[in-house]
Amino acid sequence: METIAIYWEPVIKTYGFQEAADLCLCEIALSNRDLADWGLFLARAELAAGFRLLLLEPTAGHLLRFSCLFDRRDAPEMQHLLGESLAPAQRQSLRMTCPVDMLFFHGPHFGDRYGIARAAFDALAAEKLPLLVAACAGSAVYLVLPPERLGDARRLLGRVFVDPAAGGSSD
Repeated sequence: METIAIYWEPVIKTYGFQEAADLCLCEIALSNRDLADWGLFLARAELAAGFRLLLLEPTAGHLLRFSCLFDRRDAPEMQHLLGESLAPAQRQSLRMTCPVDMLFFHGPHFGDRYGIARAAFDALAAEKLPLLVAACAGSAVYLVLPPERLGDARRLLGRVFVDPAAGGSSD
């Protein structure tokens, strides 16, 4: 007989919400064989603050959607590198969105229970707050939002997550 235990709390505890504003989101479709070249491209990018978030996601048609988030002040450098590095087919799939903001958080029990991402997505969907990109890795959740929506996102997430910085406890 096997026993499985999960940790469940009515309001999900976090270590607090972190914000990053005035960012750029670059998205591009790559084939598997383009991935190595893209890695070399990223290694050449000398952005002042580096990359804030890198994501790779399989899509239909055997392509990979690569998303990277970086400080908006680095957009001219990134656009210069992209102009030098992209093949015509890649240029067609390129989408650059500036500015965007990011809210990210993690908590003490995120690895011990399911439903963390769903709680975040449902809270934002309740008031139709759009997500541009979302990622969950280990015990962290990253939400990329349209500009100036960080306050709305924090308010909505505050309904289902405890934020110790806002006076809640995460013990």
